[in-house]
Amino acid sequence: MEKAKIDGFYRARNSFQDVAQDPNTPSDYLNFLSRFYLISVKELVAANPSTPACALEKLSKDISSSVRSGVAVNPNTPCHVLWELRQDDFLEVRDSVEKNPQVIQQRKLQKWSDELDKKHNINIKKMTEEETDHTVA
Repeated sequence: MEKAKIDGFYRARNSFQDVAQDPNTPSDYLNFLSRFYLISVKELVAANPSTPACALEKLSKDISSSVRSGVAVNPNTPCHVLWELRQDDFLEVRDSVEKNPQVIQQRKLQKWSDELDKKHNINIKKMTEEETDHTVA
């Protein structure tokens, strides 16, 4: 292959990568790039917070675990897709789900709720004990 063609290929690839990772890229362009043949471009589209949910859903089934990992960390990934990726065969993908802002927020809310439940149960137990003490006395 002649050098001009090779240089042209690398310039085009780099241009696609620049567009794929730019959060200001219109969603229809990202949707188009999500079907691109280069894994490096699909990885960037998958991680781009402007990528539409429909493209993320398709990318979540990509053969490349690195593309699926990009989908897993994307804040716009639908919950049902995250649930599917949580059961992925590759640890890299499952670990990426745990880094998703939605999952982190859900975990914080669950922890807060558990702490409230624990405090509430302690208070109820304490009140019950106090009532028992008054009826015995």
